[in-house]
Amino acid sequence: MFKASVFLAAVCMLASASALCAEADGQIVSGKEINVDGKFVKGGDGEKPSHDLSGIACRRENDSRRRCVVIDDQGLFAQTAILEDHELKPKDPVELIFKTKEVYGVAPKAGCPDVGFKDLDGEGVAYDGDYFYVVGSHGCSRKNNEFSRSAFITTRFRLDASGKAVEPAEATYRLSDALKKADNVRNFFGKNLKDENGLNIEGVAVVNGMLYAGARAPSLGGKAFIVAAKVSDLFAPGPLEGSFDVREITLDLGEGVGIRDLALLLDGRLLVLAGPAQDQDTLFSLYAVTLPEASGPAKKKSIASLEDLPFAKDGDGDMKRPKAEAVLPLDESGGKLRALVLFDVPKNGSPREYRATLPPP
Repeated sequence: MFKASVFLAAVCMLASASALCAEADGQIVSGKEINVDGKFVKGGDGEKPSHDLSGIACRRENDSRRRCVVIDDQGLFAQTAILEDHELKPKDPVELIFKTKEVYGVAPKAGCPDVGFKDLDGEGVAYDGDYFYVVGSHGCSRKNNEFSRSAFITTRFRLDASGKAVEPAEATYRLSDALKKADNVRNFFGKNLKDENGLNIEGVAVVNGMLYAGARAPSLGGKAFIVAAKVSDLFAPGPLEGSFDVREITLDLGEGVGIRDLALLLDGRLLVLAGPAQDQDTLFSLYAVTLPEASGPAKKKSIASLEDLPFAKDGDGDMKRPKAEAVLPLDESGGKLRALVLFDVPKNGSPREYRATLPPP
């Protein structure tokens, strides 16, 4: 797939108009590498470099500087970072879940073998102007088909001006309840990811008090799914009173394509990073999505597909295809999008900046 995408990208640069330049209805773009000054560590608080970065969100501190939270999909910690002058600087860890602290709601059950409380399996990060949110995979483990209740937690916290946590993070199991109420994905909750198209979450965004969770799988009939619930319901202390408002949004992304990350654009649309629901050779692509006001299909517009990176060594030293796991909008002026993308497999996420035309709503 890497050779094919490089060939298509070369053709696109040479030809002013070509059907080969349309992948997911958009152009294929290559990225400019962003320097990492320091080390993102495995689990957010260890010594080994991370090869499993899976989410990023930032708050703007001035015109050129952002304070970010980056998640690795192993461990109980996130890691803060500074993004400035085309450079990403890893900083301090933030503890996300505490074994002794209350988790709102009730831990779910799943069909895969229970291995207890391990790590968050963090897959996405969002920022709503006040809190940072980190969402677990809410699925059985891909490698060993195991159930860890800690992977079914969503957590939130605030950072002070220096990047330190203001108070211990809050944690909730209630996104699991929302997923089990959604008409299409509920039958895949707690199922084997590979053999049964099991549900797992990889992207999160918070918009106007609603948390939107994007599912990598299941992909059903060419459709991918976003499940939304009110933040106030998810993080309500004690028993939840009244009805639990859940929305399920469908995206027509194509057969075997799921959601790998979500982010909020300035115009209120979601920036969706799409990619293989399993391990297909599909290119990773970006879409601008207009959210419906209720459950149902969402309107999408293609932005671009991402040229594959060369194979790289993972944490075990094996050569694998880098997978686009996280997206962060950097600028949306003049009808153009600049976005940072992090990859799974390469050390430190191999961040890249991509530029493409941003279609109007």
